[in-house]
Amino acid sequence: MEKLHRTLAVGKPRWLILVLVTVAIGVASGLGGMALALLLRLVQHIAYGHGLHTIVGRVSFLQEARLLWFS
Repeated sequence: MEKLHRTLAVGKPRWLILVLVTVAIGVASGLGGMALALLLRLVQHIAYGHGLHTIVGRVSFLQEARLLWFS
């Protein structure tokens, strides 16, 4: 049985597995980061009294926050 496991471990190209795992972790972390950024953007809009319909608009959030802060 131990001989079989040794044969399977030697037969697999470990560099290919390492590359695939690295790419999968990179893609997953990128998607997770984008999801977190969108969640924080949603919280930012809700905290300043914006609705979901105003996320995409002509005035940027920074411009409107400056108007609220300096007025």
